[in-house]
Amino acid sequence: MKIVFLFCLLSSLSQAARGAATETFFQDLAAFRSQSLTLRTELARLESGETVALSRALAWTPALSLQAGRQESQFNGERRPKSDYLAANLSWNLFRGGSDLFAWKAARASAEAQRYQVENEKLEVELGGARVIFRRLYLSDVLATQGELLKLKEESLRIARSRYNQGKAPLQEVTKLEVDLAQSQNALRLAELNVAQNLLELRALFVDSLQTAAWPFAENQEVDLRSGSGSLFSKKRALEARAQKDGWRASRLLHLPSVDWNLQLQQSPLRSRSDDLWSSSLLLTVPLWSRFETAATSATAYASYVAAENESLRASREEGLKREYLEKKLLLSRANLLESKRTLEKSERLYQDMLRSFQVGRLSANDLFLEQNRRIETLLSYSQSRLSFHEGLMEACALWGLEARDCLR
Repeated sequence: MKIVFLFCLLSSLSQAARGAATETFFQDLAAFRSQSLTLRTELARLESGETVALSRALAWTPALSLQAGRQESQFNGERRPKSDYLAANLSWNLFRGGSDLFAWKAARASAEAQRYQVENEKLEVELGGARVIFRRLYLSDVLATQGELLKLKEESLRIARSRYNQGKAPLQEVTKLEVDLAQSQNALRLAELNVAQNLLELRALFVDSLQTAAWPFAENQEVDLRSGSGSLFSKKRALEARAQKDGWRASRLLHLPSVDWNLQLQQSPLRSRSDDLWSSSLLLTVPLWSRFETAATSATAYASYVAAENESLRASREEGLKREYLEKKLLLSRANLLESKRTLEKSERLYQDMLRSFQVGRLSANDLFLEQNRRIETLLSYSQSRLSFHEGLMEACALWGLEARDCLR
């Protein structure tokens, strides 16, 4: 009963520690989002797009302006008195071939596409930040592994020197171990440089430090993709294509006549405003020849529509292929992680057996080198498997349009 109780206690503590590491990881992702300059840019573009859509929606309302001025005129050489006036002008487009309607639809679709771009950028910032975090954890593992290897080399050299002093080993064996130790020291310094470079990448994202000190997810971590609506990038591309199509339709309708109504009320002079003058006009404008400018505008809009439609089709196709790839990646990386964990345990036991054989002279230095390298490769393989598995989890969340906190529970 005591053993069972101890096992349950250790399991509970492990789960609690894992949960704390996961929460810390989510907090670091929030820091990346809050400091992202690209996200701020996309938010500014969204505000601009919504303003443009509102402007297009108000295209059917009249334009009103107020003027105040002073005019001077001369007729048949006779200079007339100066006069000042106050005028109100109202202009109202009554018909423009329906182009305003499609221009409004284009602006609205463009603003909606930008809204998806903002949400997609949030996921991209999360994914980029997660990769920096995972890379840092991986490089820390590599640094720790190289440090462990250095200790193994130092222990091996100590044993070899002891056996040489006892006359049980040749000098060449000691020399081999000294050379191998120097190479291990170089590898450790290189690992330290990689960790320092990762820190520069982190600070380039305006995040000075990370709280995540351990891998946040266990090998049994699942992704909840049921609430995901698909790639936000694909939806953005589809809306951009729709906006370009409506823009092209609007440009084609500029060939049609337009009807405008203008009204002006003028009062003078400014002080008394005793004289009133008002005028009203209804204008029918029929475009006859615009030097092909309207046709050129329409042709350019059509080319943009075709390009946007093709990009939408490409994004949709790539999303389907990425879904298949990520499902396979998650499956295989999880299997690799579990296998690497089991292999790591076997490797540790095997190395200890080989080390004891070397201590008593039943194993040569070359054989010990091979076993040490196998031990280190196993450790690195385990770290690489954890890196691949964690990246696969985040990539799946981003592709299904979900934030990490909603996707990884």
